[in-house]
Amino acid sequence: MVFVEFFIHLIGLDLGWLLNYTISNFLWLFMFAALAFYLWEGKTWIYASMAVFVLLTLEQDVMTSTGWMYLTGTFLTLEMLSQTALTIVTEDMEKLRGKIPLITTIRFLVLVCFYNLFLGGI
Repeated sequence: MVFVEFFIHLIGLDLGWLLNYTISNFLWLFMFAALAFYLWEGKTWIYASMAVFVLLTLEQDVMTSTGWMYLTGTFLTLEMLSQTALTIVTEDMEKLRGKIPLITTIRFLVLVCFYNLFLGGI
């Protein structure tokens, strides 16, 4: 429960733990910042890297607490195949071009549920 633990120490102003956590995860800190800088094209990348951190840690916490899996070979294969199919379908439709992030998010959530409930991911 990375996010919950981080949030508890942040609320408690445990600066020693926060500094140790930041220094221990320097690589991830720079990777989140680089991802945010790339995806948001250099605009407000500090806030975007915080958002990337929150979203990824919340995703990890939800998957850990429910016992669901999403980082397996079968799931990642299905993920890439469905993303490719979705890209082929949506790139030609003018109405769906602006809604690709929403469609991709819904596809991911449906795929996680389908994989864990019907393909034995649990």
